[in-house]
Amino acid sequence: MFPATQRSLALSVFAAAPFTGPTLGPVVGGFVDETVGWRWLEAVMTLFTFSLWIVGAAAIPETYAPLLLRKRAVKMSQETGQVYGSKLEVGELMPSLAESFKRAEKAALSEGATGAAPEARLPPRMIGSVCIPIGLFLFAWTSYHNVHWIVSVIFTAPFGFGMVLLFLSVTNYLIDAYTIYAAMVLAANSVLRSMFGATFPLFTTYMYDGLGTHWASSIPAFLALACVPFPFLFYKCGLVIRMRCKYARAAAEMMEQLQRRDSNEDETKGEVRKSSKKSEDVAKAGREVEGLEGEGVEAATNDRLDHEKDLKKGHAQLSHSNQHGVDAHGSWNRGIGHNMGKQQHMV
Repeated sequence: MFPATQRSLALSVFAAAPFTGPTLGPVVGGFVDETVGWRWLEAVMTLFTFSLWIVGAAAIPETYAPLLLRKRAVKMSQETGQVYGSKLEVGELMPSLAESFKRAEKAALSEGATGAAPEARLPPRMIGSVCIPIGLFLFAWTSYHNVHWIVSVIFTAPFGFGMVLLFLSVTNYLIDAYTIYAAMVLAANSVLRSMFGATFPLFTTYMYDGLGTHWASSIPAFLALACVPFPFLFYKCGLVIRMRCKYARAAAEMMEQLQRRDSNEDETKGEVRKSSKKSEDVAKAGREVEGLEGEGVEAATNDRLDHEKDLKKGHAQLSHSNQHGVDAHGSWNRGIGHNMGKQQHMV
C-alpha cells in the first residue's frame, strides 16, 4: 500500500498502537475498576476489539495481490469459459536456491525503483539492541530502599528508547524482506510477541520470590544482552539468511520481476516521449518552413504590387508628358498660322 520511501511514516503511525495501549490501559482500567468493577475490565477490552474487528472487516478492502489475481482469474474463467491462472501460482516464483542467491543478491543490494536492501533498515535496531539491556540493568540495580524510586524510573528511559527503535526497525525490515507476504509475517510477529507477554507473568511472582528484586529484574536484561549480536549478524549476513526461507526467496523474485517490468515500462515511456518530441520537432520545423514560405510569398506579392505601382506611375508620367507635348505643338502651330496670316494681310 505504501512505497518504501513513505513506509517509515506509515509504520510510525502503525507502531503507535502497541505503545499507546500499555500507556492508556492503566488509566482506562482504573476508571473501569472504580466505576463498574474489575470484572468489566476484560469485558470492555472484548467489546472494544470486537468493534474494531467489525469496522475493519466492513471498511478495509483486500489488498493482497495474489488473492486479487486469483479472484480475477476465476471470474474471467466463468465469464469466458476458458481457463485463466495467475503467474504467481504456477511455480515461477520458486526457482532453485543457487539461482535465487545470484538473482536476489543483485536485486537486494542494488538501489533502484525498489530502494535499498532490507538490511538498510537495521542500524536503528543495532542502537536499540544496546540501549535495552543497559536500561534494564540500571533499573534492576537501582532498586534499593536507600535509593529514591525516581532513579529507577529515570533509568527506564534507555529501555523505552531502545524498544521504539527496535520495534520500528524490525517491522520495516520484515516488510522489506517479505513484501508480498508481509501481512503473514507481521501477524506471526504479533502472535509471538503476545505469547511471550502472556507467558512471563505466569512465573514472574515465583521468580521475584526466589531470586529477589535485583536478580529477578536482571533476567530480562540478560536475555536482552544475549540478543544484542542478532541485529549485527543480520546486517552482515541477512541476504544469505533470508534466501534460506522460501517465502523470502519468493518475495525477492517477485520484486525483481516488478523491477524489470517497471524498467521496461520506463523504457517504453521514454521511447514514446522521444517519438513525441521528434514529432513535435518535425511539426515545429514544418511550421517554420510554412512561415518562411508565407513570408516569401508575402514579400513577392509586395514586390509585385510595388512594381505595378511603379509601372502605373511611369505610364501616368508618360501620358502627362505626351499631353504637354501635344498642347505645346498645337500652340506652336497656331502661332505660325497667325504670323502667316499677318504677312498675307500686309502683302
